[in-house]
Amino acid sequence: MSNQKHPIHSLFKFNAESKESKCMVSGCRDSFKGKYSTSLIRHAEKKHLEEYVHLLAAHKKNNAQPNTKKTVRRNATEVLLQKGC
Repeated sequence: MSNQKHPIHSLFKFNAESKESKCMVSGCRDSFKGKYSTSLIRHAEKKHLEEYVHLLAAHKKNNAQPNTKKTVRRNATEVLLQKGC
């Protein structure tokens, strides 16, 4: 397993005591057990797509690559980035 963190973690705050990740997007009260990137990405894609796309665009601009497998979801995000969302 890699020590590299996916940029999605910047949208969440992890509480080590309760072992939950809380979404920090304004107005969202959702939280998740653990700090698994896949769960956090899925939440961001469904509930906060605009913030997620901007996060990936900023990450890509810094020439860093997230440590994830290529998926159909990433391809959909790339289309949104090309459209300027």
